[in-house]
Order: sequence, then C-alpha cells, then structure tokens
Amino acid sequence: MPHNRVSAWAGLHYFVSRRGLGANTDSQSVVTWPEGNGFLVDRLRERVSDQVSENSLAYRVENTEDGVQVDVLNTTDKSRIRYSAQHAIYCGPRFTAERVIEKYVLEPAMKTKLEYMPWLIANITLSKPPISHGAPLSWDNVSYYSPSLGYIVANHQDLKQNRSEAVITYYLPLDSDSADSERKKWRDKSYSELSRVVAQDLEKMHPGITPTIRQLDVWLWGHGMISPGIGHLWSEGRKSLARAWGHIEFAHSDMSGISIFEEAQYQGVEAAKRVLKRRAT
Repeated sequence: MPHNRVSAWAGLHYFVSRRGLGANTDSQSVVTWPEGNGFLVDRLRERVSDQVSENSLAYRVENTEDGVQVDVLNTTDKSRIRYSAQHAIYCGPRFTAERVIEKYVLEPAMKTKLEYMPWLIANITLSKPPISHGAPLSWDNVSYYSPSLGYIVANHQDLKQNRSEAVITYYLPLDSDSADSERKKWRDKSYSELSRVVAQDLEKMHPGITPTIRQLDVWLWGHGMISPGIGHLWSEGRKSLARAWGHIEFAHSDMSGISIFEEAQYQGVEAAKRVLKRRAT
C-alpha cells in the first residue's frame, strides 16, 4: 500500500508502542529465540499436545441448529473427518472465510479495505558477516538507500566469538501500487531477476557484498496481515469483523487493523473469552 494511503496513527502506534522497560536492561534491548516465534508455538503445544491434530486442513465450516460442523482433510492419508462442536473460532485471514464458511458473506465495502500487500523475502548465506561503517552490525539493519526494510541477521545471537559466515533475511515490501497490481507485476519475474534486485540493493548498504553471497533463496509472499488504510481503524466496518457468525467466532489481526503479532494474540484471547461467556449462558 503506497505511503499516502496508510494510516498515520497506525504508523506512529507501530513505533511508539515498542518502548518496553526491563529491570535489568535498556529499552532498546531485543529478546529473541533461535527458532523465532516457533519457540512460543512449541511451548503452547506442550500444554495441549493431546488436543492438537496436525496435517489437518479445515475446508468447510457450517453452522447447525445447535453448534458447528467442521469438515477436515488429513493431508497425509487424504482421509476426511467431520467434527461437531458447540462453538468454533475461525482464525484465518477474513478474505478466506467466504471460501471455507458456508453462506458467510463479507460486506462488499470490507473487501476493498482488507488489502494484503505482497513481499519479496530472501534468505542469504554469506561467507562472512557484512562489513558495517559508522555503527556495529545489528540484529535489525535498516537501509536508508532503498524502499526495503533492510535485513535481519538470523544468527545474530550465535554465541561464537568469531563467526566465519552469516545468514541474513532481507525484506522488500512491494507497495508502490495496489496489492493486486503489485502481485501481477512481480509474479512472473524469474529467479535471476529477483535475486538481482536483492543483490543490487544490498550493494547500496555494503559495497562489495555480492562476491560473499554463497546462497540466495528468494520468495514472493503475501503478507499475513492487512495494511492499515486511512480511517479503517475507527470504521464501523472494522468493528463489524468482531461479530460472530452464528456459533462461529473470529480471531485474527484483521480485526485490529494493525499488523503486529501482539494484536493477533489479543484477538485470539478475546475470541476465547466470548466463547466461554456464551457457554456459560
């Protein structure tokens, strides 16, 4: 989404809300795990592992008179099973709900508001860490010379004193036009074209980095969260996303309108509270 269509409030919120204070560190410290958010997923899984069905794709959800039916495909053996429940929580991006939930219709005005911008993502293995000037190499390295977000050093917290190589993850939002236009513009580009975009951009930050690239893997991905358009955060349309559809509640960062993990987690907790409240009545 072009910058002149993005909510200024959302932009300010994204940055000024991240000034956490710790008892034994400063506000700029970052705590991560080697496996990223996978660490959180694993810790949650440990508590409910006996209730988790893996390799399962819910392809049809339907309200019934007294609950919900969910049809699930086992992607391993291609078998199908139907689950019946009193309530269900649908956690996918809202644009997918019409394809999964029987008779669910997203308001036409909301279809244009829920815009998911594509990204160019690259994982790059370097024979040596990038050489930095003026500031030490950080976990998150932002470029002043391009529209990219720069890159993160994936092995930044490696405890080795002398690292002989580095793995960096590069992010380029494809947002100069609408999401649909950007997808069409980039989807047919070859690996050579995409890798050239990445290498040339990195050269602006670190002249001479190209010969140190040992491997470059590149993907075009859709963002899992919407772009916060002007006025969307305060609109009745956004508020309507929190309404249940029969016995089905919803939980996704779409409902907050701000693309951060914390909002997605918050919406999941709120959906669970709504289900518990309905079960108590």
